[in-house]
Amino acid sequence: MALLWSGVLATLVGLGLYHASLQWHSGRMLEMLVIGILFAGAGMLAVRLLHWQAATCVALLFLVVLVLFSGLPAAGACLLFALAAIALGVRLVADENPALQGLLGCAVIVAVLGWSLPLPIHHPWVYAGACLLLIASNITGLRRSLGAVPRQWTAVVSPHPRLALFAVLLLGLASTACWLPTAQYDDLAYHLSLPWQLQDNAVYRLDPTYQVWALAPWAADVVQAIPQVIARAEARGAVNLLWLLATVAGIWRLAAQLQLPFAGRWLSVAMFASIPLTGALLAGMQTELPTVAALTWLSAWVLAPRHGGLRWWLVLTLLAGLLMAFKLLAGVMAAVLVLVALLRHRWPSPAGILAILLIGVLVAGSSYLYAYQVSGNPVLPLFNQIFHSPYFGQTAFIDARWLAGFNPRLPWDMTFFTGRYVEAHDGAAGFMMVALAGAWVLGLFARQTWLLALIATCLLALPLSQLQYLRYAYPGLVLLCPVMVAMAGNIDRRRGAGLVIAVCLLNFAFLANGHWMLRNGGVKLAILNAGNDEPFLKKYAPERLLAAQIRQRGTGEDNILLLHPQRPFFAEFGDRGRSVAWYSPSLQAAGERANADASGDGWVRLLRQQRISGVILVPALLQPGQTAALKTLDAVPAASIGDAQWWRLPAAQSPMESMR
Repeated sequence: MALLWSGVLATLVGLGLYHASLQWHSGRMLEMLVIGILFAGAGMLAVRLLHWQAATCVALLFLVVLVLFSGLPAAGACLLFALAAIALGVRLVADENPALQGLLGCAVIVAVLGWSLPLPIHHPWVYAGACLLLIASNITGLRRSLGAVPRQWTAVVSPHPRLALFAVLLLGLASTACWLPTAQYDDLAYHLSLPWQLQDNAVYRLDPTYQVWALAPWAADVVQAIPQVIARAEARGAVNLLWLLATVAGIWRLAAQLQLPFAGRWLSVAMFASIPLTGALLAGMQTELPTVAALTWLSAWVLAPRHGGLRWWLVLTLLAGLLMAFKLLAGVMAAVLVLVALLRHRWPSPAGILAILLIGVLVAGSSYLYAYQVSGNPVLPLFNQIFHSPYFGQTAFIDARWLAGFNPRLPWDMTFFTGRYVEAHDGAAGFMMVALAGAWVLGLFARQTWLLALIATCLLALPLSQLQYLRYAYPGLVLLCPVMVAMAGNIDRRRGAGLVIAVCLLNFAFLANGHWMLRNGGVKLAILNAGNDEPFLKKYAPERLLAAQIRQRGTGEDNILLLHPQRPFFAEFGDRGRSVAWYSPSLQAAGERANADASGDGWVRLLRQQRISGVILVPALLQPGQTAALKTLDAVPAASIGDAQWWRLPAAQSPMESMR
């Protein structure tokens, strides 16, 4: 008991001593509180009218609002993809949770699309037709899988309607990040490229010359691309909701395997939803969100009663392969669980081992093989000091910002000095690593929880041992949620539940600290502007609005260059996008050489060589050579939004023409 409550005292001391409490944004918390009260009130009204459970009504209200913000075409395309994935997954595991079936179907679909990315076949009618065919071919299995969901939902909500409502409200408030436009740095510089290339060109260009991450594991971006290609519109918010729901189902399964009662399962879900990083990830396209969805289910599969049939290993292989296809680090995490599976479960026959290894390669291997074939480095730009690809520097790729040191203080420091470990404000990690540290330690020694606690701790520590970057440790943190809830309840069920609820509320108070989009009032802007993204983008990412104008007006087949090295938001231009930032070492070097020539001749040559028809720039940051080159080329401003401008250039000449 003393060990459990010592974490509470430590949290109070930390909040009092350090400045995390000073970074609390009361205005943002009050806005979330108002949204929660409004949705809860609307849910109660729906209860009176429809006689449904409050949690059900609130969940449906959040779903309806998300559809309105995402747009009906994007939401419909996501639903079509989800149904197709479940229909395919039912053939692999008929009597299982639809979330697991959907992940398995997703693994197969992503594998097929990953290998076919260089082929010009990625048309809306191909994607939509394939989804409809998958659904129609197994409509009976799909109906059987989804038909039981309403009854199962009622069964888990009825025993604890208030806790269910609490968890659903926290999930809904976290999902408000899905209402925001795509505006995170990595998304605008990298992740949007694949979906937009498939939408615009029906093919993906395997060329890391202008985007060094072009051949990095792409499964998460392929999933984003499927509904975008079908709907001809970005669908990030709706896709991320699917990942959120799959994770919730996985956490529920893990909590059930720990023999938690329904109350404990709802609290496990609530704790996951309350982590500020959950909302931050829902606002973007980072791989940790799909990673945690697949990882929770892989953990549940491995921790299930001992098995060993070939179909069981097939499911494990698909989940592990999907994780490897998301990200190399996710694949390493999957390897930890595969090792546990090898120790706990009966191995298949030698022929079975070869079969599942082949399937694993097919699911996970497309990006790695293409990267090696094109660049000589299967994980470009990582480990290029080993592979020596000409597309990147011959040194290790390390972000020195996140080398604070691996030590036992990390849980404390990441809680109260979070800004040192991720691009966020202090408190973005939530407070469970300190407040529930006692439950964490006890979980490592309890028969009920020790294996999951050990796995979660390993997956938390493994990435931090190499790079002290909190987002990479997020999957391990999520896996700890049911462990902490279980141990708090084992010590004192009533007080333990109260402690968990208090930690969830404290996490919720710091929700906006998870990302600048949330802290700067993105949700408020989205509501006040009725889902119109323009005011938000005009303030924070005007390049996106200029890109939309360029698409509307049309600029031929020539390329677009973004000159701001700190805002290389060129991803949505696909293979036409260019930037002088580090994403393209060759262009970065060429730009630096051109800047040394104040006459502008160097920039004139560079713009012509790259067949640039448009430049997006910030006038105040133009170099003398850039200004001179634009004048020499008779460039004219075509649009201005915020501090960014789009300048049009005359029809680009080829290098040979420019020499005449």
